[in-house]
Amino acid sequence: MKSYMKLFHALSFILVCLLINACGSTSVEQVQSNATAQPTPTPTLVFDPATAYTAALNTASKLNSANVGVSIVKSIEIMPGANMTGKFIFQTDVILKPEVLLAGKVTLDMMGSKVDSEFYSSKGIMYVKGKDKWGKDIGNEETLSAIHYNPVKQLELLKAASDQVTAKDLGDSYEFRLATTAEKQKDFLAANFSKIFAENHVLAKEKLEVKVLDYVLTFDKKTNQIKSAHALVEMYELKEKNEKEHSTYTMDANYSSYNEVQAISEPAGLVK
Repeated sequence: MKSYMKLFHALSFILVCLLINACGSTSVEQVQSNATAQPTPTPTLVFDPATAYTAALNTASKLNSANVGVSIVKSIEIMPGANMTGKFIFQTDVILKPEVLLAGKVTLDMMGSKVDSEFYSSKGIMYVKGKDKWGKDIGNEETLSAIHYNPVKQLELLKAASDQVTAKDLGDSYEFRLATTAEKQKDFLAANFSKIFAENHVLAKEKLEVKVLDYVLTFDKKTNQIKSAHALVEMYELKEKNEKEHSTYTMDANYSSYNEVQAISEPAGLVK
């Protein structure tokens, strides 16, 4: 019996040797290598603000049209604890080239009382549809400015204050945000307030006290298209008899349908 067992072990040893030789002399090393091999990590892309700004500006310069939804809220304190609030909501088709054309609907909500209308803008002049006809909207010709619909103008606005801008990586998007000193806040508002908040009101720097100023542009990281613009201002303005008027302004713009708006026609019956 023992002789059979010895023969069995001998044959088993020979079989193992034959199998190892058949697989090649490096098969053991290969198995060990496969067991310890790790996938090559994908390099992490470092967010570079200067590169992102250049990419955003390049993409913005190629934007021919879009749909832009703009909300502007104005709240003025008329007495302690009582505010007068107005809200404009624009849903706008925009063509930027070869000339700027705007068309869409606007809702004015003044203390809960709403008025809906249609508008059309050409050569910087806005026309609004009344009950039965179109007319020039005198006094509100800059209800929408290039800051609301043209990302090139928005980026240029930030570039003019480039020493006051921060950039942040948000994962699938990135943002540029105005961050500045109290004195430079006054400079920025005095130069850009009417453009951002659609006001025919000029601010005097020496009469301003800025409590909050926030201006942010957000871009899609994959396409570098602008996604949104946001502005918030809370301020005190010195009026007659040295009285301070407390007001808050908010602007939000959201962009979609990039280069999908093919044409905007002048409304029939428009009176110029």
